[in-house]
Amino acid sequence: MNLSLLKSIHGLIALLICAGFVAWLVILGASPGARAGSDVVFMLTSGWFAFAFMIVACLYSARKYMHKLGYSPELKVRVQAGAIELCESKLNEIRRRITKGFLKTEDEVIELAERVLQETGVGRVMQVHVETDSQGRITLETRPPERLGRMLAWLQAHAYYGLFSGVLVFLHGAGSLQSPMGVLLNVLTALVILTGVVGIFLFAVGPTWLTRSEKSDMNFEDVFVLHASLGEKIAAVEAKFDEDSPLRATVAKAKSARRTSDLSKILDATLRTEEGEKNSALLQDLMVLVGQRLRARQSLQKLMRIRFWMNIWRAIHVPASILLMAIVIGHVISVWVY
Repeated sequence: MNLSLLKSIHGLIALLICAGFVAWLVILGASPGARAGSDVVFMLTSGWFAFAFMIVACLYSARKYMHKLGYSPELKVRVQAGAIELCESKLNEIRRRITKGFLKTEDEVIELAERVLQETGVGRVMQVHVETDSQGRITLETRPPERLGRMLAWLQAHAYYGLFSGVLVFLHGAGSLQSPMGVLLNVLTALVILTGVVGIFLFAVGPTWLTRSEKSDMNFEDVFVLHASLGEKIAAVEAKFDEDSPLRATVAKAKSARRTSDLSKILDATLRTEEGEKNSALLQDLMVLVGQRLRARQSLQKLMRIRFWMNIWRAIHVPASILLMAIVIGHVISVWVY
């Protein structure tokens, strides 16, 4: 399981802020929301903090798409390919020294690796990451510098401030459904938080779930590429048959087979024909390729179903989040003006 979210400082910050508001409400002896016994200052302050939490949560999406579209500052820096190759060569030498036991501490590895980055001039596009596992083995990796912060940290902020914004929204409005605005704000907030919790759960267990369904040496991308590659090889073999050859129908039948056992029957029946006997070697190669592609397709379909269920929550979470922010901004403007 991926439990990195549990180590985030953002979770502690969001929790302490919400705990502070709950303590404030208890000290006041007031009721949440705009009802008898409520406190105007508390209600407004909790509303502004809830809005700020939502803004921080939205910044993760902006950061992600900024990086995806190539606007991140680290993507604008370029160095010569030869310098990167030289740097990797020297870093591999450091890794060999780690394996042989000549380097025993993280500080030694970091000092040498950073010196390599400085000497080769790639420090602007690469940074080193060194860690020691539970068995005391030191690993040295390189990562692109993320000058606006690591995407994982942004994701953690998105998860926690988005989640705890729901607490502040309740303290601000007490979950009131007595007006159209209240219904929209509270229902959408609940929907966004609920789908967000699903997303957090999938972030923790999804990769493990998917990995268990993948072959030990074949992940989703490998299976996808293999399936496409086998399709090209099958087409190349098929092209060796004449356009009017009856073997074309055999190929079509084989490609539409749903079980590998069907391929043996098709091959046996075809080899009994004159045309099949003449092209027996090609037919056998073809059936092997079709069988491999069929197994790859079955694996791919299974993995795609898993990915579909892992991502379907996003189809609800993202539109609901956008609509919620639009309504919240409208609510803020109306309060500000009126």
